[in-house]
Amino acid sequence: MESKVKIHPLQDVPASELNAMQTNVETSVDAIVKELLFDEARFTGFSPTKVDSLNITIGAGRLVTAGRIYAATEALSLSLVNLVPTTNSRIVLVVVSGDTVDTAVATRRFLIDVDTRETQPRAVTTRTVRQAVVGLVAGTAAAVPSRPAVPAGAIVVASLVLTPVGIDGTVDVETANSALSLEKAVASITLL
Repeated sequence: MESKVKIHPLQDVPASELNAMQTNVETSVDAIVKELLFDEARFTGFSPTKVDSLNITIGAGRLVTAGRIYAATEALSLSLVNLVPTTNSRIVLVVVSGDTVDTAVATRRFLIDVDTRETQPRAVTTRTVRQAVVGLVAGTAAAVPSRPAVPAGAIVVASLVLTPVGIDGTVDVETANSALSLEKAVASITLL
């Protein structure tokens, strides 16, 4: 840990000091992930499954980018109905990006008068979560379709070809962006 908040016995601890403790740990972990594990954006999980000709499911997974880890804890069902081309075919990318969101609204009591110790309830968010956001990016329909541009801050986790009758073939994982576990990395190095 690069920085540590010191709390002394019988000290009144302000909320800013408690938040600083979390921020210090977060900064250190982010630096370790970025500098020792992944210097480029990578993902784990997000396994694609073709449900039928117009629907896919993307499994839970994690995105690692700039040292930050964003999680999607549940599988997500995605419909391709609105992306079906009328003619030809198009490439559709499944992309993931990270977003930091304040969640878990709860009522907390706040001191409004120091002398009388009067408090007042307020609804506040109690958690900040790094969420992985899964989305679809559709290319232009053409006889020979090309991959669409990937939005800034996102990486591709899977791709598919969509025709007027639905998904053509399988949903392919974008292995170039997937994170290699340390166990697999060591095994690969050992083979050299």
